Amino acid sequence: MSKYVIDSATLTSLADAARGMDGSLALLSTSEIVAKMQNFFVRTVNGDGTGTLAVEIPFSPDALLVYTQSPYAAAETYQNIMTVYDLRTFLRYCGMNRVIATSNTWNTQALLNQSEKRPVYASGVLSVAPGTVVGGHTCVYNASVPYTVVAVKYTEKSDRELLTEVIAGLPDSAYTATFSQYRVNATVTESEWAALTQTKPNVTFALT
Repeated sequence: MSKYVIDSATLTSLADAARGMDGSLALLSTSEIVAKMQNFFVRTVNGDGTGTLAVEIPFSPDALLVYTQSPYAAAETYQNIMTVYDLRTFLRYCGMNRVIATSNTWNTQALLNQSEKRPVYASGVLSVAPGTVVGGHTCVYNASVPYTVVAVKYTEKSDRELLTEVIAGLPDSAYTATFSQYRVNATVTESEWAALTQTKPNVTFALT
């Protein structure tokens, strides 16, 4: 059985949510508590020996963590042990994947490109396939090994609103800001992008 440790700050935030976050002692109803926590999801699923992990999630997440505490439980040589994503970022990379050899002789990590390595959410199922390859071998989610999936939806803002905020928050000094071309093209038109970048005339914008 796994042991979970919750720090005092987390307990305080949960208690605040249960009280309606107004400091009163009045407890929320069950449905109200569920509504407040509907953007946070945790589930443990077993790998199937492939490079893809599928899990049912009630919403499309903004951020995602997949990890295991049992990295040596199967015979596969190359195993995914931790994958982290921020799916709302506009940087070139949307995440990082860490891989380990069963023999514990080495471990490595790889950045996950926005256009190729993003999880796919469809019909209530999230498919995570970082596709990390080491020495010509696809790194897998080991069969029968438990993986904990933590998913969070941290904003209700649209991608366009987030992109506008990111650019508005850039300093006015001269430097180069690099964005994901995949994410920018999926969010705004060329003319809209040009209008946004013109608000920061001293910044050189690069798309990769």
